Amino acid sequence: MRSNAWCSAIGLCLLALAGAVTVYAGPPSVSISFPTSGAKFIEGGPIWLLGGASDDRGAALVGTSLGWSLGTTTSIGIGSAVAWTPPSTGEYSIYLSATTTDSTTATAVVTVRVIPSSEGQAPQVSLSSPTASQTLYADETVALTGSGSDPGVGSLSSSSLLWYSSLDGRLTTGASSSVSHLTPGVHALLLVGTGSQGLTSYATVGILVQEQPAPEIRIEAPSNNASVYSGQRQQFSAVHWNARGSNPPPGFVLEWTSTRQGALSTQRTFDTTALTAGSAVIAAVSRNSRGVTAVASVTLNV
Repeated sequence: MRSNAWCSAIGLCLLALAGAVTVYAGPPSVSISFPTSGAKFIEGGPIWLLGGASDDRGAALVGTSLGWSLGTTTSIGIGSAVAWTPPSTGEYSIYLSATTTDSTTATAVVTVRVIPSSEGQAPQVSLSSPTASQTLYADETVALTGSGSDPGVGSLSSSSLLWYSSLDGRLTTGASSSVSHLTPGVHALLLVGTGSQGLTSYATVGILVQEQPAPEIRIEAPSNNASVYSGQRQQFSAVHWNARGSNPPPGFVLEWTSTRQGALSTQRTFDTTALTAGSAVIAAVSRNSRGVTAVASVTLNV
């Protein structure tokens, strides 16, 4: 949102004579979720860089608002996820800078070390679920399955296997787990393993998490144009479901409203004797936190 105001350092605003500026109270919040500072990698392969930022109002900063660099000068990519291949062995300071539309900036930094393959063996990590071909929806529970082994030692422990998302950061731990409420969008999903020699490796898959489509909803009671006496108990019942047949759809809540009395209930089924006399449109609304909505309605005469 834009505001015709100029703000002083102490937060007092005066109306601008012309133009419009976006007023920010402070710098953005920025973090790097992977790699963690101190991580060690074997030379020769790319390293995924995952991070994110939000402005002082909590809105996510994306795309060109996020810039990755070595030190403060050498650019290596933009966005929440970048695959970077170190040019040689050595220690690197990796910076993620976030910039708001009024050029307010903030930076996070991690330091990683890349060593020759002759100096150690990284763990072997594989990821089997989810797959890139799966249809995934926000708010659904997604199974995460993979494995990791440490050369000469055996399977990696649950605490040595961490799951990351380029949009949602660190998710969970363990070879077999699950996660709900993935953000809609394209994710680089990583299963990261750290072995006994302190070396890190990972497996990755790209997944698309789609917004939940609007569910189907049906009012089972009362019937349309039904009549009931004032003070008489009236039952209300509705069902809502998605294309997969889930009832209720994951992440959706049901709300009942009346054009005469406003909000009635958030239960799928309820009854009441407190209806006011007159004709009213009764609506059952199924919605999720991101505003996807479906509505069914009937007329009730009291």
